[in-house]
Amino acid sequence: MKKSLFHFGKKGKKILIRIGKIIGILVGVILVLGIAAFFTLNSSSFQSKMLSKATDMLQEKLGTKVQIDRIYFDLLELDVELYGVDIEDREQRKMFQLDELEVSLSFRRLLMKEVSLSKANIDGVRARLYKEGDQPANFQFVIDAFKKDSTETKTEEEGEKKKMAFNISKANIKNIDVSFNENQVKIGDISYHDGWLGGKKGTISNVHLQWTSESNKGPNDNVASIGKMTIKEEGDDKIVELEALHFLKDNRLPRKNTGKPKRGYFDAGHLDIIANMTLALHHIDKDSICASLYQCTAKDTLSGFDIRDLRCDVRVIQGVAHINNLVLQQVDTKLQIEKAEMVLPNKKDSIPLSFNTGTITGTAYLRDIARPFAPVLQNFKIPVTLSLNMNGSDEALHFRNVKVKTPDNKLSIDATGDITNLKEKEKLSIVFNVSNLTTTSPKVIDIINQFTVKKLMMDQLKMLGTIGYKGTFGVYWKREAFSGVLSSKAGDLNFDIELDENNKYLNGSLSSKSLDIGHTFEVDGVGNLACRAKFNIDISKERTAQIRTNKNGNLPIGKVHVDIDEANYKKIRTTNISADIESDGCNATGDVKKPGKLMDLSLSFVYTSTTDGHSVKIKPSLSPLKKKTEEEKAARREAREQKKQERALKKEQRKQEKAEKKKNKSQE
Repeated sequence: MKKSLFHFGKKGKKILIRIGKIIGILVGVILVLGIAAFFTLNSSSFQSKMLSKATDMLQEKLGTKVQIDRIYFDLLELDVELYGVDIEDREQRKMFQLDELEVSLSFRRLLMKEVSLSKANIDGVRARLYKEGDQPANFQFVIDAFKKDSTETKTEEEGEKKKMAFNISKANIKNIDVSFNENQVKIGDISYHDGWLGGKKGTISNVHLQWTSESNKGPNDNVASIGKMTIKEEGDDKIVELEALHFLKDNRLPRKNTGKPKRGYFDAGHLDIIANMTLALHHIDKDSICASLYQCTAKDTLSGFDIRDLRCDVRVIQGVAHINNLVLQQVDTKLQIEKAEMVLPNKKDSIPLSFNTGTITGTAYLRDIARPFAPVLQNFKIPVTLSLNMNGSDEALHFRNVKVKTPDNKLSIDATGDITNLKEKEKLSIVFNVSNLTTTSPKVIDIINQFTVKKLMMDQLKMLGTIGYKGTFGVYWKREAFSGVLSSKAGDLNFDIELDENNKYLNGSLSSKSLDIGHTFEVDGVGNLACRAKFNIDISKERTAQIRTNKNGNLPIGKVHVDIDEANYKKIRTTNISADIESDGCNATGDVKKPGKLMDLSLSFVYTSTTDGHSVKIKPSLSPLKKKTEEEKAARREAREQKKQERALKKEQRKQEKAEKKKNKSQE
């Protein structure tokens, strides 16, 4: 028989058997050594020695005291546990402390160059960080110790190495307490879970932050807390739910309404806000954000400013926010904005804040803003519907196409307005131009009755019928100004009034070509009046209270000068009359003078109440005319000549207008 190529004799077989035994022994030895090494590496004594060496190396690298109570790692499960880490700064102060850390890695994923944590638990993190002036922070030495040398360059082989991916399935961090100088952050619990079906969810609970910020007026103490914040995935959206957000701010100054009970409670330097909200992030990257605010409630418990619901859709693209379908609901007030755009501020590119809106519509109840801005409105229950457009910046606000109505259409306002110099209160200007205001005297009385103030001349107001107004009103630094034309059943009244908050006086002027004062004040025999008046009324509560207490009166206190171009009393018509009225709070006395060719006619009157015209006491008198000087005669002749020229000019103008109308009519 032919021999096989691998045929060995008896001697050869013995050699093979011997070699096999040797290999088996070597494999056994290696296996035993591997098992011994594995158990040695997993043994507490070996890990304690390694911990001691690692601690010494870390202390040498950082140049400060480092202490680690215990470490445990399981090579089979790739579990790492660390207990009692304590690191001091260079001033021997406790800088960082960690009570417990537990991490579980996936060995299979690690071979695929992916750090996959199936579990990561951290409990008890405390850090005390400081930085004083220009001195380096007490943790800077840690950054410097582990910072790579900037002169090092990667080799081509290192540059081509695949970066390690990172993935985490479940994590929980508890009891975090970090402070930086006077600022502090405390977090009770942070948890994260990557569900089997990809539903990632993270929560942060019991967050407390405390910090100090600086403003132009000095330091502000800020405190914020969050009961719970949840972030979860729903399809392609990330849903953020914020529960029990609480923010407090104190600028260490007295509140703006301290000692001023009639001033609103809102003060940006003193806030106590509680809020809850839910929003969805549809898309986010470095250049754009697309989100929807589904629900938001916010209340400032100090000022009473109360938002019951706030909803909108927002797209931010390259620094411009596009806002759609915004709804703002207070207790009763509800406003809607279909669309708006806002250019976000950017200091780097010197871009200021600016915005513009589409039409803002809704129904407003002024009592909703009473406590924060105007306590006098606390009983104002009349709703108003409104629509307007807004645009502006951080310097000014502009209101256009403002239309305000009451539901019964008995009050209607058309206006435009501007608020300028928002950053300088001494230069702040609020000006509204009213192109049309129409209401009725009963509606005006209804509005006045919404206020808890002393009401004067209400009976006279009832006589005015339908009331119209065109003009301007402005609010400035400690000054308010009103001007325009007030029309009513009694006639048209031009006025220019200023409220001087510094000196506490009401100053102004009134004029009318025909005012039915007799009907308005219910004085028999007095007819239409054409006049001009200037007045100065004391509105100081202190001065008024003192005078009224002493004299037991209820009249306004001040002076009025009137020039009457024409007046009618019964069947008597007279012109060129001047009158002076002065009230001390109890009695109002007046002197009326009518110059004549031979003698002057004058009368004096006294009244104690503006609500009872029948109680007016009138005393007429005549006085011989004093001989006029040549200068007075010349001035009088000049005045008569001027009036004559004015009448001729008006006559010529009427003639031209009549001719122009006739010409236009013939052309038609």
